[in-house]
Amino acid sequence: MFKKIILVSAAFLSFLSITTKADRLETYEQELAVIKEQVENASDRKEIITIKRQETDLTKIIRAYRIANTLDNQSDQLNNETYSFNSDDDVPTVVTVGEQWIGNSTYGFGAGRNEFDIAQGLFDCSSFVHWAFKQVGIRLGDRTSVTTDTLKTLGTSVSPDDVQPGDLVFFDTYKIDGHVGIYAGDGKFIGSQSSTGVAYEDMTTGYWLERFNGRVRRID
Repeated sequence: MFKKIILVSAAFLSFLSITTKADRLETYEQELAVIKEQVENASDRKEIITIKRQETDLTKIIRAYRIANTLDNQSDQLNNETYSFNSDDDVPTVVTVGEQWIGNSTYGFGAGRNEFDIAQGLFDCSSFVHWAFKQVGIRLGDRTSVTTDTLKTLGTSVSPDDVQPGDLVFFDTYKIDGHVGIYAGDGKFIGSQSSTGVAYEDMTTGYWLERFNGRVRRID
């Protein structure tokens, strides 16, 4: 038993030494191959269900890392603290209009669906997206009933490889498509998050990388 713990610890330390997304992706793909082999060899139904869940979770992570590599290729430099773009023409107004709420807003689930909330900078993710598009003359359905589920049906589906500033990007959080933001370019999106209110977030690393589900909608 002690020998097994040592082996697991050594493997974990080896994984921590991996620093690039490409290396992590390769490691995850190798793990997925092992899991698929375990599924084929498993005979107990409960064991198969458990392994299949692991396979599903790992497949989502691998997809997220592949998307992140694509987003990385769109930008030579990513800075987690500074969000700047080449020129005003690079980013549509629907992205930048929400900057007035950065550091001046609060997240509230179900908020942002009346003028009183908006005047206080109180939004959830869907209502912020609705508000931003309204500022540029685009109405994304009824404000009082807007949700991620209504937004994901609008516009045109776009491959993550072709994502452009102004596109809607979706994330699996408390549910599938539980969060939405507006892609800003350079691997970033702007949205109203529960931990920050309105803010830019980096979707090429960490939490948002792993939660991005690949759904992109372009509002025509």
